[in-house]
Amino acid sequence: MADNVHLEEARRAHDRARDFELSTNEAAINSGQLAIRTAVLINGGAAVAVLAFLGGLAGQGIISVRISAGLRTVCCGSAAACFLGA
Repeated sequence: MADNVHLEEARRAHDRARDFELSTNEAAINSGQLAIRTAVLINGGAAVAVLAFLGGLAGQGIISVRISAGLRTVCCGSAAACFLGA
């Protein structure tokens, strides 16, 4: 009978450890997702600032509009990052 008591006690301890492991794993995943979303948001804001700056320079005729291929690449990269982050 004493063996059954120890067995049940061991099962309860195992279940508590398993629950802790699952909750810790879920918290780590949520934290990682939040970090990725934050990085995408910051990168998107920086891309918008750079595009606005370059658009202002192009509108004043200070720089050539030939950089549009590079800007298109930046826009596509930012859009892909937003799509993957969502």
